[in-house]
Amino acid sequence: MIIEHFRTYESDKTTGYIEVEGNVLAKTLEDIGRPSGIKIPKETCIPEGEYKVTITESARFKRPMLLLYTNPTRMTCEHDGITFSGIRVHSGNKTMHSEGCILIPDSVSLQFLESFIGRALKGGESVTWVIGRA
Repeated sequence: MIIEHFRTYESDKTTGYIEVEGNVLAKTLEDIGRPSGIKIPKETCIPEGEYKVTITESARFKRPMLLLYTNPTRMTCEHDGITFSGIRVHSGNKTMHSEGCILIPDSVSLQFLESFIGRALKGGESVTWVIGRA
């Protein structure tokens, strides 16, 4: 399954939406973007590109949550020579809630997305999250 994430970069935040097979599933909110090769932990959104998706227990939130990663051994993201921890997808409606994560402002959309991806993963399907510009 391919999750397509389309972004619009603004001066103080990054907004976007998520589609699967042409159907919009959720709006997104993230920290600001930086030029290629620059990732500031807890302050900037992750670089555009392809990420694998899984669901793991979050130590911080104490519940199973979506996790984006590129390195399956360490569950980290590696882009443009930078390595950072895997990125969570969770609820939130202000960039101060993000710390680099992808926020879904609508909790119903988030629950649907988690369930939709969870079913695919349980069925043995690989899920790829592709981030690009709107």
